Amino acid sequence: MFQYLKPSFVLAIAACSLWSCNNEEGKSRYFSVKLDGEESWSILDTKSGEVLCKNDFKSTPEFVDNGLFAVRNSDGYYEVFDVDNPNQSLISGKWIQIGNFFAGNNYTFAVKEGKAISIINKNFEEVKVLPKSITMSYNFTDGLAAFCKDGKWGFLNEDGEEVIKAKYDSVWQFKEGLTWANKGDKVYLIDKNGEVVKSFNKGVYSPLTEFSDGLAALSKDDKVVFVDKKGEIVLSNSKLKYGYYYSHHYGVITYYDGDNWGLMDTEGN
Repeated sequence: MFQYLKPSFVLAIAACSLWSCNNEEGKSRYFSVKLDGEESWSILDTKSGEVLCKNDFKSTPEFVDNGLFAVRNSDGYYEVFDVDNPNQSLISGKWIQIGNFFAGNNYTFAVKEGKAISIINKNFEEVKVLPKSITMSYNFTDGLAAFCKDGKWGFLNEDGEEVIKAKYDSVWQFKEGLTWANKGDKVYLIDKNGEVVKSFNKGVYSPLTEFSDGLAALSKDDKVVFVDKKGEIVLSNSKLKYGYYYSHHYGVITYYDGDNWGLMDTEGN
């Protein structure tokens, strides 16, 4: 569900229903919808059940914050509107990409036509234009965002400073102060200072999930294990088979045994 931005390249942002998965402050109130028999898009207020902006949009409204959404105009550029005032764009200029502010973020990335990636605030003001050598970026999580430079990945803070140098082949986003990073034949669990908490043999282990409530899933050969924030394996169960999505929330693990889905506690029961 990563959204990444690249300069001077129009990238379709994921469907709005996915944004709610990134919203750690709670469920999104608004969703983009098409009414039966209609080709244009409207917005559904899930609190009131009211259909807003009925058939107002030819392209999908893509939520950048709960109540604010971006829509591509007839020229292919993004405009941003408030659901309470859908006739007045909050931004001007030829924006070809706009990130989102979910997960409690106060900053995101955006790209103007022909320009490098910018960091913008919730007033849609440019905080910093990144060097053109930075060719890709993900949204902020835990105050850091992954970026790509010279084919390698590192992390920026909200001021656009490189706090973890671009030296990894690939990275995940930070959650709960930790993330996964791949380099060569190793998978590293690193903290926000770039310090290695634990390393794993890439030929045996592969990350499956970010950290959630203190645990993250890894594949180990054809099985799945969960590790704690020290990188120590705390759960290995024969029912956890590689090839399916697993999640851990509030002490309960959703799992699939090859035939059926179930719930498991952190003791393996």
